[in-house]
Amino acid sequence: MIKLINGNCEEVLSELGNVVNYAYERLGTTDITAYAALNDEKNLNLILRANNQCIYLVNDGEKLISYYFTMNDENELDCYLTNDYEVYVREDSLVFVDRENANQLSVNLIKREISDPEGFDGFVSYVQYNTDSDLHVEMQIPHMFRTVNNMPHIYTYNLNKIESIFIDKKFSKKKPMKFGIPINKEYFTRFELDFDTIGYSEQKYKDILLKGSFDDGRSVVRYYRIKLIDLDGNYVTFFPLGIDYTEEEILNRVAGYGFSKTVPDSIIEIYNGNDSIFEEIKEICSQIKQVEDKKVVDYKLIMQIIPDNKE
Repeated sequence: MIKLINGNCEEVLSELGNVVNYAYERLGTTDITAYAALNDEKNLNLILRANNQCIYLVNDGEKLISYYFTMNDENELDCYLTNDYEVYVREDSLVFVDRENANQLSVNLIKREISDPEGFDGFVSYVQYNTDSDLHVEMQIPHMFRTVNNMPHIYTYNLNKIESIFIDKKFSKKKPMKFGIPINKEYFTRFELDFDTIGYSEQKYKDILLKGSFDDGRSVVRYYRIKLIDLDGNYVTFFPLGIDYTEEEILNRVAGYGFSKTVPDSIIEIYNGNDSIFEEIKEICSQIKQVEDKKVVDYKLIMQIIPDNKE
């Protein structure tokens, strides 16, 4: 486990001397607070902080690798930067902001009050939101509710069957519906029909009548628009009446709004606690908060850098 150490020692001071210019160039200020930490391999790592902007310099045994994060005024972790995302730490969730298109993403494993007909006692909620278009998309995917170290844990191989998709326009003004008629909303739910069921036959006859063909198989998957959400949370679709969509068509609909069709693996890794740097930074911030709250001066070094203005 990463652990902050007393910074007033020759090893730490000499290492800081090697990164003074680097710190000034990256943080853009002459007033920098530094902390030192040892990892499990006893390598010396450095944390540089200017106001709430922070750099975590990790010693991999050969060189220092930089990771960026921010802390809030209460000395708690606020945001962790990866190559693809800004990861904001909120009270009950993580919010990922895609650095390419600014979409806001979140993923959570939620326990159901009652297991679904297939025995799944939980589901993954994958949310995507774009502030410019004010468009909000949620995918719900059946998943057994499992925990690792008392934390919900998502397994990517369980994310291959999207149960429902909810597309909300003007999201900031009209929140998702819990019950009622979804007017001006695009809500869809999945029908997976086995070949020996009445629903399969109904879908087959409908396809032949309207499309002239039907791809026979052991099962067929279609998505139907939700016309009503009753007080018990049940979805009413009027199946088999109305327009239906294949899985490819419904996912292309999501992609057409500028969102991803699947949950990115990197988000799952961070959510599950498998991103070692993020976990170290969380622990470091917890220890920095203790240092700052208790004013333990030996565990922090204040650097006032005098820039070299020579051309």
